[in-house]
Amino acid sequence: MNSHPLFLELMKLKTLKCKTLSDFISTGETKETMRYKMVLDEATKKRKREEYGEPTKTLKRTHAKKPTTESGIYAFWWTGDQSLLLEANGFYPELRFKNSKSELVPMNVYTFWESMQVDIYSKAPIPLYIGKAENIYKRYKQHLMLDTHRLLPVGMEAIKEHEKSDGRKYSTSVQLRDRIDRVFPMVEDTLGLILNNVGYSYVEVENTYQRASLEYMAIGYYRSVFNIDIER
Repeated sequence: MNSHPLFLELMKLKTLKCKTLSDFISTGETKETMRYKMVLDEATKKRKREEYGEPTKTLKRTHAKKPTTESGIYAFWWTGDQSLLLEANGFYPELRFKNSKSELVPMNVYTFWESMQVDIYSKAPIPLYIGKAENIYKRYKQHLMLDTHRLLPVGMEAIKEHEKSDGRKYSTSVQLRDRIDRVFPMVEDTLGLILNNVGYSYVEVENTYQRASLEYMAIGYYRSVFNIDIER
């Protein structure tokens, strides 16, 4: 076995700090969140956000426990019901990325898993996203966004419309939420889905150069699907 110190840290990353993120979260009373959609303003001919339908009722969630505030590498893993990853159960495997010409290029999650020999039917946790941070707890909070039950509009057509418009572009600090919303387009409370089906791990790494190297090593070794982008 490789005895290089970074490889040993790489192996530690697969040790979960929590089997599901709900272990770290406290739930409170139910709150209502308005639904919004983008519509064309006939007067200005510009798109605007408009309320529609009944409010979504979700539980108020707060951080009951927290990971380390030290720097290091972290990983999110699918540890929950694997049948939810089947297309027959509402999973949408096609992600779309913009290339240098602003064209939307598809990337199929199932094709990625098959080509990278990731067995989603085994009982092992499935790597979703790996990143690095100067403060692991701060980045962990940015990813979860506990005040937001869903980041993108509900429904695949609404998401595609969002992509065509001047919809907000999200940074890698919330990439987990963005990708989960895309592969579960009909789930209104994707935060709840994440908390009940996604686990978390991290390794403290103080050295900046080692942290950067370990992040790349971990993405390649564990083959985390939500880290994948297209070449430009």
